Amino acid sequence: MLVAMKPFARRDIEDLLRTIALVGLVALLSWLALGVAGTALGTLWPEYHATLRLALAALTLMGPHALLTEIRERRLRRIPPDERFGFAVHDPPRPSGT
Repeated sequence: MLVAMKPFARRDIEDLLRTIALVGLVALLSWLALGVAGTALGTLWPEYHATLRLALAALTLMGPHALLTEIRERRLRRIPPDERFGFAVHDPPRPSGT
């Protein structure tokens, strides 16, 4: 089901998804750095169930942003290149003089 959205609402959703994806990426990278350091020093051992839960959480956080990007790319592929980059010439419709 497609719902028409106001431009500012669409922008808010894009910002929200971008922020959530960024937070997920930072959490994943910090967890990875901590895990590598702890394993190298011998103070941490891998916990496989927690690892799977974190990977699922990261996919849940980053999935919507990736989906939105994919949808945007598909829409842009359908638009002719001139219109895509803003160089298309738009002739206004002329009234018929009859």
